[in-house]
Amino acid sequence: VGQGYDHPFLLNAHHDEEIVLWDPGSGRTLTVETDEVGVVVYTGNQLQEGMDIYGVPSRKYLGICLEVQGLPDAIHHPHFPSWILRPEETYSSVTKYKFGVK
Repeated sequence: VGQGYDHPFLLNAHHDEEIVLWDPGSGRTLTVETDEVGVVVYTGNQLQEGMDIYGVPSRKYLGICLEVQGLPDAIHHPHFPSWILRPEETYSSVTKYKFGVK
């Protein structure tokens, strides 16, 4: 992992069960389904020590964040879907989080 992740990933056209986290120790799973085109995976690279998060001492890489969104820097790439939202337009997106046990 090096210094952790803070990186965008392009999703396939059909996003069902493309983003899956699994803990082999407990069998818990998190499946994320979205109509967005990308996901930024962030692994808490900048978390600082010295505070508690729900009773757990904070430290680097304590958690993971899945940020579903358009593609960063899309405005500079005409072949990327646009992020520009004009005043008369409405933005809508659906993301589903499914928890399970494997």
